[in-house]
Amino acid sequence: MKLKPKLIVFCLTLVSLSSVRALTVSDFNIVSSGTGTNGSMSVAGTVSPVDNNRSAGGNWVVCDVAQALLVGSAAQPVLPSAEIQPANPTVLVGQNLLLAAATDGTPPFTYQWRKSGINLSGQTNLSLSITGVTTNNAGNYDVVVSSPFGSVTSLVSTVTISGIFNLQPTWSPTLNPLTGLYEEKIAVTNNGGAITGLQLLVGNLPSRVSLYNATGTNNGLPYAQFNVTMTNGSIGTFLLQFFNPYRLNFTNTVQAVAVAAVPPATNTTPGLTITKVLMDTSIPGSPRFTLGFTSVAGARYEVLYSDDTMQTWSVAATLTASANYTLWTELSPSPGSRFFKVIVLP
Repeated sequence: MKLKPKLIVFCLTLVSLSSVRALTVSDFNIVSSGTGTNGSMSVAGTVSPVDNNRSAGGNWVVCDVAQALLVGSAAQPVLPSAEIQPANPTVLVGQNLLLAAATDGTPPFTYQWRKSGINLSGQTNLSLSITGVTTNNAGNYDVVVSSPFGSVTSLVSTVTISGIFNLQPTWSPTLNPLTGLYEEKIAVTNNGGAITGLQLLVGNLPSRVSLYNATGTNNGLPYAQFNVTMTNGSIGTFLLQFFNPYRLNFTNTVQAVAVAAVPPATNTTPGLTITKVLMDTSIPGSPRFTLGFTSVAGARYEVLYSDDTMQTWSVAATLTASANYTLWTELSPSPGSRFFKVIVLP
């Protein structure tokens, strides 16, 4: 918000002249501020033509034989304002991210870029530049712009990091008689940079059908999230499960988004009671564990597994329960003995 202009007066000293002429602002050096009234201009006893000099921003008044006063109409200092450009960009894995602060107000300005409200070390320039982004660079960014007259924090710019994926359904939604859920397998080829996590967003579902192993929603679409390391050219197969109470055939769309991997929970996090353990043999030659546990609709859960007798844990899935009991089926057969744990997420 710009403030109301205020009259400001500057005290000046005359710069040496080679001839007598009408004086302008460039003929003087500012010495200190002062006060005065509008009038004509005289310097060292030599009267020059009156120069209102309005194009330069003010009028001259008599100070004394050694000094003169410039009465100018100048605005009071304006508090800084800032916005980030571009707003909410999507950047491919491996490419460069550039965010710039568009500022207004009275300079000079200083800058401090932040991610999720935390200062980014060394990021104090007009722009924020990150070379070769990874999924860890996704998040909410803002910039704090300061001047001698105040400071302001910009609106958040949400940066999305995406890969380049080719998706191919390898198994259309099919009823699994063991769980009563419909399952769809999606083969994903990563044609971009390395990623550590993947979201499969599901669209165009009939109103009666819901994504059972959903982790959450992204732009209104339910998604299942997977911790997976994929380099350029690698292929992964992922399982989507659907609750379809009328058991009618349906179709849907799927799109992939690269995300940062979900960090595993600590070994001390207590687990829920797993009340059911089944071996799913619906896919010949590919037996998979299916776990059942009591849940709360709308609550978020994390399924962890350990292949080293519970010394370390990895995230198998993060999901949002849709009912008071949840069944979860692992994506691929376990490599021998495997321990599972289910925890409640905050």
